[in-house]
Amino acid sequence: MTQQDAGCPIRPSATDNGDKGSGSWASSLYSLFSRNQKLSENETTLPIDKFNPKVGDFEFGQEKRTDQTKSLSTHRQMSSILKAEETPQHQPEGKDVWVYPSEQQYFNAMKRKGWDAKEKDVPVVLAIHNAVNEQGWAKVKEWEALKGGTPRLKEFKGRPQDTSPRAWLKTNLLGYKPPFDRHDWLIESKGGKVTRYVLDFYAGKGTLERPVALYLDVRPALDSFQDAFHRLSMFTNKNFGFNPMKLIDSEEIEGEKVGPSSKQSR
Repeated sequence: MTQQDAGCPIRPSATDNGDKGSGSWASSLYSLFSRNQKLSENETTLPIDKFNPKVGDFEFGQEKRTDQTKSLSTHRQMSSILKAEETPQHQPEGKDVWVYPSEQQYFNAMKRKGWDAKEKDVPVVLAIHNAVNEQGWAKVKEWEALKGGTPRLKEFKGRPQDTSPRAWLKTNLLGYKPPFDRHDWLIESKGGKVTRYVLDFYAGKGTLERPVALYLDVRPALDSFQDAFHRLSMFTNKNFGFNPMKLIDSEEIEGEKVGPSSKQSR
């Protein structure tokens, strides 16, 4: 997560048929906290939306819009995602976990992006968003458990326009539909080391009982030899019950760390 992002410059997901933005906006998923999105012709701003030049995006307030027909909650739900030591400006002080945006903040962001958001749909869509993030965090913890220690989310960034090599292979060789979104999460783990994780979001085929179906492909980016060894360890642990990372301290694994910004698509 970028240090100053506050709220949701939100991007629509793909639906089951692969069309972006089709159908009711509430029936699609939206990714939060995407950075580097610029105003489009349909976007509108309000005085409550404060532009932060440091990150080139808006911080969304809790105030009710003048065109709102129904009040929305300003309560922000706490996640289970542990936060690193530094607290971004959009996050409340004194919390050890990341805090999700309120219904009002979410609605303000949707309106600012030009979507025909309906107040009655916001609670459902926001709940889906929160559940997806929790699922992503659970998968990150599975990976980090191979190392030991307590992982914390330091920063994240939405990269919906960047296709990872693995997503390209799944789409072009294995017949998957392209992921509707991608996030990169920077995880601070054992010894203060930071690992970049790639999260590809795939839309599944929903049912009447479960109208929203998702698949998250979460793994460490291949930024160093240590990351490749991490992936190998997950493979051997799942298939043979053997975790090589328990035998070798991560600091002993040679290989220069490549900065998260140096590898743009892995």
